[in-house]
This record gives sequence, structure tokens and C-alpha cells, in this order.
Amino acid sequence: MTRAEYEALARRVETEEPSQDLDCAVMVAAKGRPLYPLGTAAYGSPIPPRYTTSLDAAASLVPEGAVWWNLYFERGWERGPARAEVSMFEGAPVTRRGFAASPAAALTAAALRAMAEELSSDAP
Repeated sequence: MTRAEYEALARRVETEEPSQDLDCAVMVAAKGRPLYPLGTAAYGSPIPPRYTTSLDAAASLVPEGAVWWNLYFERGWERGPARAEVSMFEGAPVTRRGFAASPAAALTAAALRAMAEELSSDAP
């Protein structure tokens, strides 16, 4: 994926309602797994983690190179809207943010932006 594609997906995560379709798109971006179309009963088709609704699933997206990540809540724990930050260190701290109606969606968006940052830092 390109940086623009990661950014477009992060914006979808921030603005759309959580759904299996959106979680599938995130899984393909993060894990590169091909998926069968939704609604098919293909044996072995992976069911995506609920990145847009589960903090545990969203946290699994934070790149290994992250220095830290954090969540900020406007109305208390587990309620939105929320802001998430994922900080990478490439000579100087680089922080990527996500803003969404739920903490999990905000962290997913921030993690996607951090993945895009890693992509650009891998370029020669």
C-alpha cells in the first residue's frame, strides 16, 4: 500500500461506523491477507479482528518500532470521542494521531498512519 492509501483508510476508520467490511480493509492493509468476499462460506477465510471496536485488536496494529502510544478520552474510559497517538522515532520523534468516535477506531487510525510512516522510512 502507498502512504496515500493508508491515509485514506485511516480517514475511513475515523469517519465511518465500525463494520466487518472496514475491519477487513484494515486487516488487508496491516497483514496483507487476501480475503474472500463477505457473505461467502469459503473454508478457511479469515475473520478479521474487530479493529474498529476492540482496543486489544487496535493495539495489535501498533508497529513494533513505536516508542509509545497513548489514548485521550473526552468523556471517560471506553467512551468516545477519543484521540490516539502513536510515536515512532526516526532520528526525531514522529507522532501520528487518530481522532474518532471510539478509542479503538482512533487507535486504529493512528496505527495506520504510523504504518505509512514506517513505509516511507524504509525507502532508500
